[in-house]
Amino acid sequence: MGCPSPKDESKQAKKHVKEAIPIAEEAVKKVYPDAIIKGNTFYGISGTQVGPDHLVTDWVRGEYLDGGKEEIMINVLTKDIYVTSEWNKISSYGMKAARDLFGLDSANTDGYIYGYKEEPYCADDPDKYGNLEIWNMLPLGTVVSDDFARDLLNNEEYSFLYEIVVNEDVDMKIFEDTDYTSLGSNVHLKVEQFDNENKSIATFDSQIDGTDGGSLERFVFEFGSSMDITRLRVEVQLRDGEYWYSTNNNTYTKLSESQRQKFFNMIDKYQLYSSKDNKTGDVEIDGFNYSLEYELTDGTRVYDSGQIVSLQGGYYVMDEFDSLFNMGYHIK
Repeated sequence: MGCPSPKDESKQAKKHVKEAIPIAEEAVKKVYPDAIIKGNTFYGISGTQVGPDHLVTDWVRGEYLDGGKEEIMINVLTKDIYVTSEWNKISSYGMKAARDLFGLDSANTDGYIYGYKEEPYCADDPDKYGNLEIWNMLPLGTVVSDDFARDLLNNEEYSFLYEIVVNEDVDMKIFEDTDYTSLGSNVHLKVEQFDNENKSIATFDSQIDGTDGGSLERFVFEFGSSMDITRLRVEVQLRDGEYWYSTNNNTYTKLSESQRQKFFNMIDKYQLYSSKDNKTGDVEIDGFNYSLEYELTDGTRVYDSGQIVSLQGGYYVMDEFDSLFNMGYHIK
């Protein structure tokens, strides 16, 4: 079992689906006795295109009915099962916490909380292919209480997007001035304000507007062996409130929500975006070296260069950038 080679993809996908349906039937009905499994909706999940032998994974996705349509994900190898059934309770708890924190109520505020965690695409070799993002799902059988919801929102294995809508009576400055870290361990806060005619009049994005000083406007990271002519490069740009990236100076792709979170977590973890001083290092002949530059919306510009080993994290920095942006450092 596990992730197959290309010649076995179609056969293996059908095999996974065939295995997943009875697993779902038995497991789901133990928790939700009236649920109806929709076997014709099940399909094998394909991984991202990062190598010649990575399409079908251990995961199958489908739907079931239980007072409404719910989604289910099953790992046919580990028998892990995630469902959407209880996620609304997590969102409700988080929105209540957000209203309490910002001094708002249901009359002037609405919103929803999206969250994801990652699991290996393939259990047989979890490091080879990377991870699958499991959005708005909890393990089958989870009972959501206030204590559980609070603990989940502070679980570092999860990342959360708070999408909040407010009316024109709300002072948007409260989102910039309030420390929102109590809402969870990995939180991205996006707020949009509408007037009485339902026209958008203001926005707040914690990754853009919630930073000290200027927001990140442009970020370039380049690395390679000093003996190589070709160097690997990624550029991230802020455009109209969204971040876009390119690895070829030509085609730009908008960062997904999870990519945004991973990117900002990564540059914070390795302190790549923490100094506003121009700090230039010598590039040595041996080993891998890098160059880094970024610009903030307040006009700050920083350039840094040196050997990869001099960075906090060393070669792990290259690994994580390559994993996030598929730069070609590793042939997977």
